[in-house]
Amino acid sequence: DNAHIVFGDDTLRLHGANNRISYNNHDIFHKANKPRFAEDIEGKPNTLSGYGISNFKVETFRGDLNTLKTDGIYSLPTAVGSSNLPVENTACHIQVIAGTQPGWCRQLGYPAYTSDVYERHQVSSANDDWSAWKKLNSDGIPVGAIVSFPKAVRNPAGYLRADGATFAQNTFPDLYRALGNTNKLPDLSRTDIGITAWFPSDQIPSGWLAFDDIRGRVTESTYPELYRLLVAKYGSIANVPQAEDRFIRNAANGLAVGQTQGDAIRNITGKIDSG
Repeated sequence: DNAHIVFGDDTLRLHGANNRISYNNHDIFHKANKPRFAEDIEGKPNTLSGYGISNFKVETFRGDLNTLKTDGIYSLPTAVGSSNLPVENTACHIQVIAGTQPGWCRQLGYPAYTSDVYERHQVSSANDDWSAWKKLNSDGIPVGAIVSFPKAVRNPAGYLRADGATFAQNTFPDLYRALGNTNKLPDLSRTDIGITAWFPSDQIPSGWLAFDDIRGRVTESTYPELYRLLVAKYGSIANVPQAEDRFIRNAANGLAVGQTQGDAIRNITGKIDSG
């Protein structure tokens, strides 16, 4: 299934089985027989500089990111030995954009195992100053905002429960800064200890105590915070006033919080005119 044409000592050969055309045993490439980069191109460069791109790098890096001003993509497989990272102590990829202008370089950071993207840039070529890393991707809600979810939603992605717990500063650096450089979350899982509330039913909600059950149920082991609060105020749990058959009023006119006031009906005097 082959055919060849001889021109003197030169031969043009048509290989029908594999769509090849060769001239003196050298392939002629065409649409049906495209060259293979790794096999058919002789003397091919194996670096970008071989193609005339001398100021772009794709390489592993370790060190001070302030020194990265050559356009390229850099891999930092470990945070050890590097500084000025997008997220402290976290491996990442860094993309450098300078465009032949290293005096106003820009960096994009991609921390490992996340979809987060950070940006920073030089703010002065004279002093080599850089802006702080800023997270670019978000869901439109400011970092540190408190959002309500139905009880059925237990662990929504991207959120932490405001239950007074602490978190790793390295994992959530933006939240750390938003909370005023603290890694302690606000506790919104309960109201203030000792608060008194009225309910339109005798069914006491979970987490609450009937006021007159305090003396019998509040101990240092069962309700330690409430116990300490009440003992500090009244000296002992037994001294907490009862509310049964009493009206609760505001503290004023010499009446302090926790003080009981006797009835004044017996002090009313007068006469009844029977005529």
